[in-house]
Amino acid sequence: MQYNIYQIPVQGQYTDALIGMNARNILIVLRKDAYHADSEFLGKIMQSVDIDITKDCLVFACEDADYIPFYKIRETHDIQQVLVFGDCLKQIGIQARTPGNAPFPFGKTSFLRTYPLKELNGDQGKKRHLWNALKQMFQPG
Repeated sequence: MQYNIYQIPVQGQYTDALIGMNARNILIVLRKDAYHADSEFLGKIMQSVDIDITKDCLVFACEDADYIPFYKIRETHDIQQVLVFGDCLKQIGIQARTPGNAPFPFGKTSFLRTYPLKELNGDQGKKRHLWNALKQMFQPG
């Protein structure tokens, strides 16, 4: 048998794992190694829709064992949109099959799950899919 074990954070402990000022109420979730290796690329992706990741977003750079329930993040931060790179939904407590590169509602929040950063970097087709989804999510109309 195989078990997945997740650390349950102590109340308030998770806030140290969130980076950014969240001026536009956007949460970005991605792997910690991807964040450190490709943060400049991530910045360029978000700049394409006039978003500054430091000022406008909260970033949760996670590892497999990290876990912060989304409802806990919402208790202290007004999150309107969530952008997930790769398979990191379980790190925010969401177990669901979701469409890729298509915004979908989850309660009052709009979610977008896309490819991991390393798959996007250098693949024009995947970048185009993401660009179209970002425009739909952040520049509607």
